Formats: sequence, structure tokens, C-alpha cells
Amino acid sequence: MIVISNYDIISKARATQESLRNANAEIDRVNEAVQTIAAAAEEQAASSSEIAQSSGRAKDSIGNVAREISSVALSASATQEAIQRVTVEAGHLSSISADLERLLSRFTIS
Repeated sequence: MIVISNYDIISKARATQESLRNANAEIDRVNEAVQTIAAAAEEQAASSSEIAQSSGRAKDSIGNVAREISSVALSASATQEAIQRVTVEAGHLSSISADLERLLSRFTIS
């Protein structure tokens, strides 16, 4: 026959109670760690979202700059063509001016 005294039962109950307290304390520490990790993950997600938005804005800005540069290049090309036409016309005018001077040199003012 197994005989268990009240003292043994109380002692085991107290030991079990202490084990449960320790387990609860450990669960509380784990919960705190999980909450800390969750908060950090939430902050990381918010930061990642901000980075993604900033990257999107930067991409849009780069696209705008590229379009502007292309526009400037087209304008520069058009300006170059206009300069060439003006240069040709200036040559014609110079030739006409020389012809006029030659013609006028035939006349004398009395």
C-alpha cells in the first residue's frame, strides 16, 4: 500500500504551483519578445513602404528629366539646323551685297 502524507501532497502542490509560476513568467517574457518583434516588423514594413514610395517618385522624376533632356536635344538639333540655314542665307546676302556694290560703283554722283 502506498502511503502519501499530507505534507508530501502539500509539498508537491507547492512545487507544481512554483513550476506553473515559472512557466507563466516565461510565457510573459516570450509574449514581450513577440510583441517587440511584431512592433519592429511593423516599423520595418512602414519603412519599406516609404522606401518604395520614394523609389517610385524618384523613378517618375528620372523619367521626367529624361523627357526634358530629349526635348532639349531636339531643340538643340532644330537650333543647329536654323543656324545652318541662317549661315547659308547670310552667304547669299553677302553675295548680293557684293553684287550691289559692284553695280553701284558704275554710277557716279555729279
